[in-house]
Amino acid sequence: MISRSIKALLALALVFSVSFLLPMRSKACGPFFTDAIFIFTKHPDFPLERFAAGKLGVVSPTWARSYLVVAYRTLSDAPLSDSEAKAVKSLWDDRLNLDDHYDDSGSKKWIEARKQVPGATPITEVQIYRNREKPHEYEEFLNCQDGAFRAASATLDERIKKFGADSNQVHDWLAAQDTVFANCHEGNRIPGTTTDRDLLVRADRAYQIAAANFYATNYEQAKDQFDAIAKDKASPYRIVSPYLAARAALRKGSFAEKEEDARPALSDAENRLNAILKDNSLKAAHHDATRLLNLTRVRLHPEEKLHDLAHEIVKRDSSADFRQAVWDYTVLMDKYLEVEDEAAKKKPLPSSLSSDDLTDWIITIEDDAGNHEAHAVDRWDKTKSPAWFVAALTTANGKQANFEALLSAAANVDHSSPAFPTVAFHRARLLREANRADDARALLDKVLAGDRAQMPASAVNSFLSVRMRLARNLQEFLVNAQRMPAAFSDDNDGREIPEDQKEAAQTTGGNKDFFDLDAANIFNKAMPVAVMKDAAISKTLAPNLRRDVAQASFLRAALLDDRATAIAAAP
Repeated sequence: MISRSIKALLALALVFSVSFLLPMRSKACGPFFTDAIFIFTKHPDFPLERFAAGKLGVVSPTWARSYLVVAYRTLSDAPLSDSEAKAVKSLWDDRLNLDDHYDDSGSKKWIEARKQVPGATPITEVQIYRNREKPHEYEEFLNCQDGAFRAASATLDERIKKFGADSNQVHDWLAAQDTVFANCHEGNRIPGTTTDRDLLVRADRAYQIAAANFYATNYEQAKDQFDAIAKDKASPYRIVSPYLAARAALRKGSFAEKEEDARPALSDAENRLNAILKDNSLKAAHHDATRLLNLTRVRLHPEEKLHDLAHEIVKRDSSADFRQAVWDYTVLMDKYLEVEDEAAKKKPLPSSLSSDDLTDWIITIEDDAGNHEAHAVDRWDKTKSPAWFVAALTTANGKQANFEALLSAAANVDHSSPAFPTVAFHRARLLREANRADDARALLDKVLAGDRAQMPASAVNSFLSVRMRLARNLQEFLVNAQRMPAAFSDDNDGREIPEDQKEAAQTTGGNKDFFDLDAANIFNKAMPVAVMKDAAISKTLAPNLRRDVAQASFLRAALLDDRATAIAAAP
């Protein structure tokens, strides 16, 4: 017999031992621990280039919408071109901060350019981000872009050539420009006017004063000053100033607290930019004005712009800037679908959203409340589109009236189709839900035997999870319970960013197979100790898992005074 005190210690040890069977989960705030990710939920498996090239795996409704856009394109027989794939990969890197290095070559060039001026106070960096005003003071934005520093460097070079590096004009210009850039991070520092009679010097100062007001967030003053510069035919800044005035109006509208307060400034920006694009004398500013007008319309006419983008990004190479188009489309989708205000949640979505096939598909496939099952099937019936067939399967359950029709169509999807992994997974899921276990097992075994090497790890683990639930004996359970993680990550911010291979090797200690939560829960909550003992001595499990199961089964048997099982579990 085991004493009560020893049992208490064993019970405590059991708490720690069963944790070996659970994949580690990261905390909401530090310290952060490495977690095994078996199925990515925020994005597809890495490398993302594979996904962009059409290797979809099992499409997940929980992925960010930029990935669903690519899935829709691929499933609609409109795969991304090489340039589109490269563009959207850049977007993903940006949002995942995989390439979080800001191009600061312009500011570095500016720091070096200043050194040409004798006696100029050396600087080592320029703070380019500025916090918003209250009550949003904890939000920051990129205030001074790299191009501003490049332009300043070029202007300084020109003024040195004209006046000389040690001239009063250059010293005064540099002092004023330092004041301009001081506003990039904080403050409200505006250069004084100049008494110099030289027209170029006076034009420079007028431009610097307007720029300083812009960076200091005095947008109305900046707009008026740029307007005045645009009317000065002698100013070298006459061509760019109308664009900068429109930019000031856009900034003002973008930072407005309420939509009704933003609209006048945004409308002003739109009118100004349209006027620029109609003025051939301002042709040098047309490219930048076009891009800024696009952003203005995103903010001023979101529903109309969403409609335009939904048509633009589904056609191969139809967008002049695919990255920006997908970016804007997903931001606008967030505006309508990621609503936090409770009152706003109760408002119906604009009817125009469902008029666009892409938007309708995303809304449908993301539905986890069972409200779009019939709609998905109806759209598939009408379009015969693989994308809508995937949506119909994803939203289906094993009790639908058209259940057999879905299964029959799913059986005919070719293995070479990018839809195949998704279709096969949901076909197996539906068979299981319909209590057709033998059919589901046969399908899963065939897929895992023949297609495993071609599928990403998340897809493989999705199939293994369903197959494990259909196990007829311990051997089948163990074969499908142990899985190779898709990645390891501390996942401290929910982005599921994988460790690199070297870090992962250190994390795993060379082990390859682990238990996901579904398998661990069965061990911890449902498996009898005698069966657990058999698992511990089974050669089917990887050595690291056999060891962990042996520890847990030994302690559980000891707590139950089952000496024979305890000894057998840990000989």
